[in-house]
Amino acid sequence: MLVVKDKEKIARLLFYPDMVEGKKLKDNAFPMDELLAKKDKNGSSVDRYDLLKDPENLLYQKAKKYANPNAGRNPFGFGLAYAREVRRITINSGSDQAFEVLPDPSQNNKHPEPWDHAHALIRKYCNTYTRGRLRGVRDHLIELFSENIQEFNNTH
Repeated sequence: MLVVKDKEKIARLLFYPDMVEGKKLKDNAFPMDELLAKKDKNGSSVDRYDLLKDPENLLYQKAKKYANPNAGRNPFGFGLAYAREVRRITINSGSDQAFEVLPDPSQNNKHPEPWDHAHALIRKYCNTYTRGRLRGVRDHLIELFSENIQEFNNTH
């Protein structure tokens, strides 16, 4: 699929304790450097939940793979939001879209993972947006994904 549709659910993997405090996401859940990535570069890594055959299990497996307990990155769960909700966040409560959600299937030809095809990115909508302009709207992104946090139940 070349486009992330508005009605698609987007999952952001969450690690404890660096991204989560209680039932709320910390700023580290969406680092500014990721959101400020240029159009042809990376962004905040997310997964297209609806494209995964067994989303909860696959997201848990992916979180285990990318965890680093020695650095405070323990699998916690994932935050869910619809792509349209991410796209509705605007700069300064105006009409300028703050973020875009783009497909970014991983090209892992040697050792493909079952989640590679569902990878996507959240990043700034316009290359002229500065850190200052995005800092305030990042709070809206954090609130959005905090509304639907799914914790891993560790029985996978």
